[in-house]
Amino acid sequence: MRDPGNNPLKAWARDYEEKPFYFLQQSKHGKRLVAWTEEPEQTKRAFYVILESLPAVVQVLVKIAVKRTPDNQTLWSRFHGEIDRWQLIKAVQENEKYVFSDGMHQLCVKDEETGRYLAFDDHSIFFIYEPTAADADLLKSLGFENRYAEPIYAQPHFQRTDNNSEEMEAKFISDLRLERAHSDLDEES
Repeated sequence: MRDPGNNPLKAWARDYEEKPFYFLQQSKHGKRLVAWTEEPEQTKRAFYVILESLPAVVQVLVKIAVKRTPDNQTLWSRFHGEIDRWQLIKAVQENEKYVFSDGMHQLCVKDEETGRYLAFDDHSIFFIYEPTAADADLLKSLGFENRYAEPIYAQPHFQRTDNNSEEMEAKFISDLRLERAHSDLDEES
């Protein structure tokens, strides 16, 4: 993998040498495509093309890591809302450093009508739930290889965050006009 100083992705591991990949997986939430690349421009292209394939109005969920438990579970604060897809794309473009480089959040975008949704996780991994054949074709056309590979989170790794991450996340949430939905910290009390 690239030197972490030159790698603006959300997560890195020195010995993670995977080339861009995608594969179909059955999860507890249904079928999903899992895709990853260490190439920042390829990540952005895939992200925007997937967003453009969603309907005009989408549900958005942003999960922000707030704490780790002693057993290494992540506790999240959640923000959600319904937004015009083009407003979402504009907000992502204006906040690319945060969206694509901060490993302390996840961005989920859902087509409420079909249940199809994109989760761009805190490791720069794409999860496309309820995928269509066009999703696999899209990933292949963007240079992802259809093959299984252990995702980066399966081995020791680091997640990137910026000294200004709280400011960046606040701006992104504000630009999207999302409302606070829930925090796992609420359940700890």
